[in-house]
Amino acid sequence: MKKFTLIVVIFILSIISVVKIYEQKQEQKDEYILESENSADNKNSDKTAIDDNNDSDEAADVIIRAYICGKVKEQGVYSLKEGSRIIDLVDMAGGFLEGAAGEYVNLAAVVNDGERIYIPSVEEIKENGITSPLSTPDSGNGTSSVQNGKININTADTSKLMTLPGIGETKANAIVNYRIKHGKFNDVKDIMNVSGIGNATFNNIKDFITVK
Repeated sequence: MKKFTLIVVIFILSIISVVKIYEQKQEQKDEYILESENSADNKNSDKTAIDDNNDSDEAADVIIRAYICGKVKEQGVYSLKEGSRIIDLVDMAGGFLEGAAGEYVNLAAVVNDGERIYIPSVEEIKENGITSPLSTPDSGNGTSSVQNGKININTADTSKLMTLPGIGETKANAIVNYRIKHGKFNDVKDIMNVSGIGNATFNNIKDFITVK
C-alpha cells in the first residue's frame, strides 16, 4: 500500500512538473509575440512619421506673389510657385490683349516675389523708340545705344543695360519699363527714379551711361 501511494505521489508530481514547464514555455512564447508586435508597431510608426515628413516636404512649395499689368486681359496680383516664369504669369492673367508687344518681354525670365511685370503695347514701343530685347542690339531705330563709350539709357535694350556694373536682368527690365511708362530720361540722375536703383547703384554706373 505504501509503495502504491508513493507511486501515485510521484506520478502526480511529474504531472505538475510537466504542466509548469508547459506554462513557462507558453508565457515565454506570449512575451516573444508581444515584443514582436511592439517592434512591428514601432517600425510602422517610424515609417508613418517618415512618410508624413516626406508629404510635408513635398507640399512645402514656396508661394510668391507678383503683379502683372499693361496689355493683358486680367491685370492684378497673382500667387504662383517660386521659380515660375513670366509666361506662367501671363497665362494666369488670361493672356495678351490685342496689340500687346509680347515679343518684347522675356517670357522665359523667372518671376521674383513682389515683382511688377508690365506688358507694353506695340504703339508704346514705337513711340519711345525702344529696341526689343529680342532684336539685334543697336539696330532698327537708327540710334546707337553706345555713344562715346557710354551706354545711352534712353535707347539701350535689356541685354545692353545688363553690361553695366550691378545691373542684372530685373533692373534692366525695370529701366526699360520705366522708359515706356514715363518717357525718356532727361538726365542720367533720373535713372534713380527706377525702382531698385539707389545711390549705390547709380554711383557704380554713372560714369558708363548717357542720355544723349
